[in-house]
Amino acid sequence: MLRDEFASILVHEIRVEGKADHWYPVVFDLPARRVGDIQIARFVHQDEDKYGRFNGHVLLHLRAMSGEWGGTPAFLYPVSYGYGQGLFDTTPPIANFALTAYGMKAVVWLLGKV
Repeated sequence: MLRDEFASILVHEIRVEGKADHWYPVVFDLPARRVGDIQIARFVHQDEDKYGRFNGHVLLHLRAMSGEWGGTPAFLYPVSYGYGQGLFDTTPPIANFALTAYGMKAVVWLLGKV
């Protein structure tokens, strides 16, 4: 079966408020009947006016597919993950990630205030 689409790319800016020492759940829809990627990235000079230069970088790349209420095998696994410098010297920017009930969405716990 051929699909009419070559790629579907959605870009969203995510800002997590709250406390700088707490993680907050961010939920992502997963693609149905095809493998998709979630990439969360923060450039080292982002918010330079607020935090100064070299204030922290992160890259989380997840690969996933929706379980469609049991119609397909749901999965979510890390392809790559790394972080460092500045804001993340003592507290990692990502606490965990998981599938939600029925494997139809992914949730990633992101650090607040960054």
